[in-house]
Amino acid sequence: MDYGIVEDFAGEVVGEPTFVLRSIRREGDQYIYGLTLFNRACEMSDTAPAGWSHAQYLLQHQEQIPVEWRDRNLVFSGTILRGQYGPKLLPQLCWIKEAERWHLFLVRYNSCLSDTYQVVRLLNCSPTSQQPGE
Repeated sequence: MDYGIVEDFAGEVVGEPTFVLRSIRREGDQYIYGLTLFNRACEMSDTAPAGWSHAQYLLQHQEQIPVEWRDRNLVFSGTILRGQYGPKLLPQLCWIKEAERWHLFLVRYNSCLSDTYQVVRLLNCSPTSQQPGE
């Protein structure tokens, strides 16, 4: 199945990013929809959005994902994708215990999400060490 990027607010991975998890739930929320998750993630001004390229980066560098995150679904709200049948999708990484590794999935933008879904954000992004004139 083919997917296309509808919007990408996150851009490409630059340097060595530092990732953090942010909860998007508010008091009284039992579940939230993907659209709500996306909108609340857009309100976070202390961090930058992580998207498709960051999900791909972490998939290739799984050793950088903290063990404590394995009980969470890591949602990358910086990119909106669309499948061939039209639903909007958000990339997510899920730990598959039996395989002992993270896998990339896509969650529907309008899905009802539990509290295990958290947004991956960029705390900072350190450029690769390069000296002036190189």
